[in-house]
Amino acid sequence: VDETKRLLQSAVEQERFKTLEKVRVRVHDIMGSRISMLQRLLTAPEPLEAAKLVPTVDMVLEEIWLEEESPQELLEDLVRAYEAFGVKVQLTGQLPAQRTTALAFVEILREAATNGICHGHADTVEVTMSETGLRIADNGCGAPPDFHPGSGLSAIIRRVKLLGAHMTISPQPSFTLTIEGVCPAPKD
Repeated sequence: VDETKRLLQSAVEQERFKTLEKVRVRVHDIMGSRISMLQRLLTAPEPLEAAKLVPTVDMVLEEIWLEEESPQELLEDLVRAYEAFGVKVQLTGQLPAQRTTALAFVEILREAATNGICHGHADTVEVTMSETGLRIADNGCGAPPDFHPGSGLSAIIRRVKLLGAHMTISPQPSFTLTIEGVCPAPKD
């Protein structure tokens, strides 16, 4: 009985930790996206015109992670939100057929684009997707060769590990993430 109680307590703690981590990552993602949009707004040539887009973009960012939406719809919403603030997202390829992998790709793209805008001052993000890989490159100023991953890049690294893949980071001349080795799975 004591062992069962201990195992149950451990399972509850693990689930609690997973839930808190999901909340932390979601808050970081949403705040990062909003900060990048605010940065674009403040540097816009016509801030009053750009300000008219804020309620629409804010609504898209708030609703972007509804589980009922397909990964493709989430991707399209994300692209529209960034393009509304002058960030061009060039997509090549298709999201993976497996929903979990496709959602992870969209989350990784969201974080990478936000980082490129906030830290690299990028205004173009090139994305190449396949069943087994993802490449995201921006036209920003890159990162110093000795940079250390912050919480956003750490979240990407965790997602890549969950996919069973590996990631290569090229910080210069602009920032590029290459994810390879995602195991293709049947469509779910």
